[in-house]
Amino acid sequence: PKQTVKTGENLVKYIAFDDRTQMERQNKVRGKTSKTWDLIVCDEAHKMKNHRTKAFRALSEVAARQKIMLTGTPIQNRLLELHSIFSLATKGNQLDTRHKFIENFQKPMADGNLKDADPKEVRIKNAKATSLKSIIQPYFLRRRKEDYVLGRDMNFCTLSHASNVLHAVS
Repeated sequence: PKQTVKTGENLVKYIAFDDRTQMERQNKVRGKTSKTWDLIVCDEAHKMKNHRTKAFRALSEVAARQKIMLTGTPIQNRLLELHSIFSLATKGNQLDTRHKFIENFQKPMADGNLKDADPKEVRIKNAKATSLKSIIQPYFLRRRKEDYVLGRDMNFCTLSHASNVLHAVS
């Protein structure tokens, strides 16, 4: 579904991509460079964890000044999933190429996690983990359920007309 809401001088366009095919059609209609969005917010971003999927490729072709990726599980099975999501959010600028990411982070961290890893490999793994954390920290906001007490840590507000319309669409 598509919904456009005009709020003052701001124009908000809400487009829900129900499937990969719909996203690809939207890209072909717009063309790769015909429109640059100010902001794209991608919910359920863990679905973009594989750089080979049509959805990942389609979203990477949509031009935007900023992309925000929302997910409860940035890493489910492999460290490369984090690389895929971050490459979308940061235009590939923070974690280097996929090949270099594997060489610089994934392989040394996996080697240090092996049962028979020697102390040097474990030290390297820890250093790489610290380095990776420092790179992603400015872009990564993590909230856990246990960090909040229902009611106490929540602020409630009345939705604007534009917000009500957008929520009705979803």
